[in-house]
Amino acid sequence: MKQASVSEQVVIDTARELGRALGASKVFRGYERALEQYQGDPSAADLLEQVQRAQQEASMQEMLWGGSGDGAEKLASLQQQVRAHPAIRDLQQAETELLGLLFGTVLRLGDLTGIDYAEACTGRALSGCGPARPVEEFAAALRDSAEVSAAVETLGRSIQETDAFHRFKVARSTFQNDPGVVRVREQVRSAVSAYVEAEKNGSVTLDAIQNVRTVQNRLREHPLVQDFSRKRQEVHSAFQTVNQAVGEVLGIDIAQIVAPASGCCG
Repeated sequence: MKQASVSEQVVIDTARELGRALGASKVFRGYERALEQYQGDPSAADLLEQVQRAQQEASMQEMLWGGSGDGAEKLASLQQQVRAHPAIRDLQQAETELLGLLFGTVLRLGDLTGIDYAEACTGRALSGCGPARPVEEFAAALRDSAEVSAAVETLGRSIQETDAFHRFKVARSTFQNDPGVVRVREQVRSAVSAYVEAEKNGSVTLDAIQNVRTVQNRLREHPLVQDFSRKRQEVHSAFQTVNQAVGEVLGIDIAQIVAPASGCCG
């Protein structure tokens, strides 16, 4: 008997519930208080502006004269003042705690669905760079907020029960296990490995380059690979809808916050 599927509206509603749970959390309320305190203290913004100017001046001196001179001492003094400024310090701490909760949220959704939240919404894979802090810290941050944790589980289950996710799971399994696809993927790995080795030895040939292009095109054009790509895009679109729904409630774009900066992996 076919399992009843969950509609897109149900997923949107559960995403909004997650947004409300995040907004009501102790971490998010602390962030809002710290932000309000920072915005109400003109000296904080002025100090950060001074730091920015000092950084630009030190960079210019380094470029023109090969040394930062007095600029480095001035910058170090200002940075020390930033670390000691109550409003800035409290906001930075609140931002760190909020970031931990948001990473815990998206990583748990990834565990439940096998989908990289950041990549689905922005194209920048969290799995490629990853957060600098240990993953367990983010899991702990999520566990500390029972309401958010429960909302994440509900959202994850609702996504799992959509038709789009069921189609994606089937296509992903085929992509990973079909003998023809596996064979072409192995050809791609072998061609790329040979190219990398030749590049190290300074013996790259046009044939080696063409071989990589040929097998990569063969993989992209394989019907089962194209089907998997379409089904993955459907699920990614669902995650984008989730991110938008959460953002409308919470007032922040989670995907943009957790996604690695462009080029962070070198």
